[in-house]
Amino acid sequence: MKKIGPVILLLIVLSGIAAAASNFQAAYERAAQEADPATAKMVSSIDLSEFAKHFDLQLTADEEMLIRTAMLAYTNGAMKEHPYSSVIARSGASEGQTDANSHTYIGNKSSKKFHETYCSGVSDIKEKNKVTLNSREEAIKKGYTPCKKCNP
Repeated sequence: MKKIGPVILLLIVLSGIAAAASNFQAAYERAAQEADPATAKMVSSIDLSEFAKHFDLQLTADEEMLIRTAMLAYTNGAMKEHPYSSVIARSGASEGQTDANSHTYIGNKSSKKFHETYCSGVSDIKEKNKVTLNSREEAIKKGYTPCKKCNP
């Protein structure tokens, strides 16, 4: 039996996106603008028919747009704090900010390790030890080392 965790995460993401975006195309285009161009191109070229076939789904055009928007939102860091975070705003970045160095990481004050926001290691960090780091360079300057799981 395949793991269903990613499917559950996708459903949570999709419900959050549906609540946050009434215009699916506009939300996707905004997320694509905020993404790295190579990532946006890759996401737009993914054939979702295999995904749908695997889970025995019939996807509408809007549902495909939601899935693509979720992929972009995830890579843009919009899933940082809560699954219902805005799909069109990069977490921790001001509107229109496209600096390649601005990517949010979560650091552990105790272990001095830093993680991608999606890393499973983040859930093991006590709230009092969590620190938000705005770039890889900032993390390293502050003495943090990369997590070996997510390799940020």
